[in-house]
Amino acid sequence: MYVSWNWIGEFVDTTGIDPVEFADRFTLAVAEIEGVSHYGQGLDQVLVAQVTEVTAHPNADKLRLAHCDLGDTTVTVVCGAPDLRVGMVVPFVPPNVTLPSGITVRDGQVRGVDSPGMLASEADLGLSDDHDGLMDLAELKCAPGQAMIQYIALQDVLYEIDNKSITHRPDLWGQLGMAREVAALLRRPLLVPSTEVVWGSKAGPKVTLDDHASCRRYLSAELDHVSIAPSPLSIRMRLRSLGVRPINNVVDATNWVMLETGNPLHAFDAAQIDDDHIVIRRAEPTETMVTLDGEHRSLTNQDCVIASAQEPIALAGIMGGQNSEIRAETTRVLLESASFDGANIRKTASRLGVRTESSARFEKHLDPNTAAFAAHRFVRVLHELCPEMVVVSELVDCGPHVSAPPTPRVVETSRSYLRSRLGLSAAQLSDAWMDETLSSLEFEVTALDTERLAVTVPSFRAGRDVSIQEDLVEELGRIFGYDHIPSQAPMISAHPAALPAGKMQERRARAALALGEGLTEVVLYSFESDATRQRLGLSELDAADQQRPRLTLRNYLSSDMRHMRRCLSNNLLESLEYNLAQGTRAAEGHKGMQIGLFEIGRVFRPIHADQPLQADPGIPAVLTSDSERQTYLNGLSPALLSGVEQAERKAIALPSQPRHLALAIGHRLGGGQKGWVQPLAEVTRSLYGQAVGAIERLLRQMCLPEATFKKLDSTDKRLETSLELNAAWLHSARHAGIWIADRLVGVITMIHPDVRNSLDIPAEAVLAELDLEVLLEIPPVAERGQAPAKFPPSSFDLTLPCTSSVRTREVLDGLTLRLSEVNSDIEVQTQWVRDFFDSSDQYGRAMTLRMTCRRLDGSLSDNDILSVRSAAIDHLDACEGVRPNWGDEIRAMS
Repeated sequence: MYVSWNWIGEFVDTTGIDPVEFADRFTLAVAEIEGVSHYGQGLDQVLVAQVTEVTAHPNADKLRLAHCDLGDTTVTVVCGAPDLRVGMVVPFVPPNVTLPSGITVRDGQVRGVDSPGMLASEADLGLSDDHDGLMDLAELKCAPGQAMIQYIALQDVLYEIDNKSITHRPDLWGQLGMAREVAALLRRPLLVPSTEVVWGSKAGPKVTLDDHASCRRYLSAELDHVSIAPSPLSIRMRLRSLGVRPINNVVDATNWVMLETGNPLHAFDAAQIDDDHIVIRRAEPTETMVTLDGEHRSLTNQDCVIASAQEPIALAGIMGGQNSEIRAETTRVLLESASFDGANIRKTASRLGVRTESSARFEKHLDPNTAAFAAHRFVRVLHELCPEMVVVSELVDCGPHVSAPPTPRVVETSRSYLRSRLGLSAAQLSDAWMDETLSSLEFEVTALDTERLAVTVPSFRAGRDVSIQEDLVEELGRIFGYDHIPSQAPMISAHPAALPAGKMQERRARAALALGEGLTEVVLYSFESDATRQRLGLSELDAADQQRPRLTLRNYLSSDMRHMRRCLSNNLLESLEYNLAQGTRAAEGHKGMQIGLFEIGRVFRPIHADQPLQADPGIPAVLTSDSERQTYLNGLSPALLSGVEQAERKAIALPSQPRHLALAIGHRLGGGQKGWVQPLAEVTRSLYGQAVGAIERLLRQMCLPEATFKKLDSTDKRLETSLELNAAWLHSARHAGIWIADRLVGVITMIHPDVRNSLDIPAEAVLAELDLEVLLEIPPVAERGQAPAKFPPSSFDLTLPCTSSVRTREVLDGLTLRLSEVNSDIEVQTQWVRDFFDSSDQYGRAMTLRMTCRRLDGSLSDNDILSVRSAAIDHLDACEGVRPNWGDEIRAMS
C-alpha cells in the first residue's frame, strides 16, 4: 500500500516536516515503511508545447513531424504517437534531459530528420505505465513554453507500507486513517473532509438482505443525471501515483473514496438492474457470472453475491459484473457502500484466484461505520467531478449492524498502571498528555476519579485491535516513542526454562549432527511434491508391495503438493539433489563435492478403522508425565487446544504423527550428465562410514546404548513400525536396520540405483531415518566420567583379510571383550576391497585395525604388548570368514 504525503497534507498541516526524515518516526510508531519514493521528481525542465502543425515524415510511414509552439520559439520533432493531432497541448522534453523513467533525450536525427527533443507520454515521464498516447495537458489551460509542473501538482513523496504490518489495523488502509496517526505524532489537528449531503425524497433502491452472516451493513442510493466523462488530470495522476488505473469519473470517484477512507465502494448502472432491486444472497451451487475482467466465474453456495432479481451482478466485496458496469451511456447510478464478512471474502477470493484492492481491504474486517462515512464522501466527490449529478433518493441503510448496533467497547484502567507499564514517571507522562494523545486517536477518555479512567474505543479500532488495558499502554508508548523510554533491566528473578525430556533429546541430537558431524539442518515442507516422487520413482510399499496410503490435504498450497509426507527421506533426498546441483552443472571442478543434511520433524500416517485409537489424540507420546502434558497443553493456541479437547471427548482418531530424524550425505560424481555414472567403491564405503559415525555420535550424545547394524530380512520388513522399511530408496543389498536392545529404531541405506540414476546430477548418497519416538522410550545410559590416564598408551595395527560377510561391528565387539583387561580402544583405520593380496582371492576384503591399550596401574612392557597382540591374533584367526592361517602368516612376519 502507498501513502501520499500530499494527500496527508490535505488532512494535517505538515508545514516544516521533512517527509523523508519523518519516515523513520512513522515506522517506529505506526507501520513499517519498506521504501520512500519521489513521484514526479526530475520533471522541472519539461515544458508545455502546443502542436500547431503535423506533417508526414519523409523517410518513415509510421513517424510524423510535429511542429510545436513553445511560446517564444518553435520546434519540430519526430513523433510516433498514434494520437498526435493539431491543437494538442502536450509535454515537451528538451535535449540532454534524463527523465524519471530512465529515458535520456538526445539532440539528434531520427531517420534522417533533426529532432531536438521529444513529445512525451505518461510512461515516458515515469508517471504511469500508460504509453498508448501522448499526455494531454489541454484541460490545464497552460501557456506554451512554461514549465509543466507549474500547472499540476505532480511531485509527491510516497511511503510504501508493508501490508503485513497493518493487517490488524483496518483503519490504516485509507489515507485518512494514516493522516490521523500523523496528526497524533505531530500534535496537530486532523481536518476531516466534509460529508454533508442532502439526500433525495424518493424512496431508495429496494434492498433485500438474505445473507446476514456475510453482510453486516449495506447502504445504497440512486443518483441521476450523471454524465460519464474522464476525471480531471489531477485526479487521474493521483490515482495513478497510488497504483490505481483511472477509468471514468464515476469509477474514479469510488476508487478515490476507497483510497481515502479505506472502505471499498461500487457503482452499478441502474438501467441494467430491474426495478432497482438489489439482493444480497449466497450464490446457487451451479451459478456462474462474468466479472469486470472478462473472466467466467463458477460460484458455490459459500460465495456471497450482489444480485438483481434474476442474476448476480457482482461478487460481494471482490469485483463487479460486466452486466452492470458503468458504461459511456450511463445516466443513472446505484451506489453500493457495504461492510462484508472478511473470512467469507478471503475464502471466495482465494478459491477463485482473484485478489483486488477491494478484497484486500474487506479481508481485514472493516468497521461498518466507515461504510456510512464512505457513502457520504462518494456523493460529495462525484458532485465535484460531475456538478450536474442529482441525488434523487434517500439513503437506504440496512443490516445486522443497523438493526442491532454493537455496544461501544470501554476499557477501564488507571493512570498509574499506564505509567508503570511504560516505566515512566508522572513528570514524563502527564495526565494532560495522556488524555490529549488518546483523544487525538479518537479514543473518548472519561475520568472516573483522579486515578481511574474509562476509555471508550473508537469503532474502527474495536474490532480486532484494542480490547484490554495493555493495548492502551501500547498506544501511549508508540506515540511517546519507544526510543525515548529509558532502558532499564527489570528487577525480576530469571530461571532457565524447563524443557520436556523429549525436547532436551532433540537438542542433543542437533548438537551431535550439526556441531559434531558438521551436517546442515534443514526444515522442509510437511507435504511432498508428486512430480518429484514420480520423477525419482519414490514410493512406500507395504508387505504386499502395495502403495501405502497417504494423508490428502483439502486446502493444499499447490496442486502438486496434495499429500502429507510418510517419511522425511523423500524431501531430504530432493533437497540434497538441489544443493549438489548448484553451480555449473557440467563443471568438472564440482566433482567430489559433499553435502550433508539432516531434519527433525513429523511424519503423517492415516489411522485405519481397525487400528486402536490413541489414548490422548494430538498429544505426543513422549509427554508421559502429567506435568509435561500440562506444559504442552498450556503452550497451544486456543484453537489448537479446543481441537485437542474435542478429539479427546469424541475419541476421534487423529492421524499418527511420530517425530523422525533423517540424515542424508551426498557425493557429487562430477560432470553434467545424469544417470549412468557408476560410483567408486571407496566413495560408497566412505559415505556409509560417515553416516554410521554420525548415528553413533548421535546416540552417544543422547546417552543411549550402542546400536547394532544388521541387514533387514523379510520378517523385519513386516514389523509394525513408523519407519518405511520397504521404500523405493532402500537399497536391496547395501542397507541395514539400526537396532538398540532388540528394538528397531531406524534404517540406513545407500540409495537404490534406480533412484540414484533418476537424479538430475550424477551423485552417490546415503540415507538414514530414525524414529525419535522409539528412541525416547529407550532408557538412557547413565553418564559416567573417567579420570585422565596416568600412564601412556601403546598401540599397534593389524590388517585382517576376510570375506565380505564378516561384520565389522562383530569383530570390534569381540576384540573389545577379549582385550578388556587392558582397556583397549579399537577403531577401523582403513578398508580395502579386491586390492589386497591377490585380486582373484575369495578373501578379497581387508581392514586395518588400530588397537590402543593402556593399564591403569602402570605402563605396558614390551612383553605385555606382545601378549596383547598374540591374544588379538588368536581371536581374529578363529573368526569365521577370516583367511585361513592368517595368524600364522602374521606371526611369521613378526
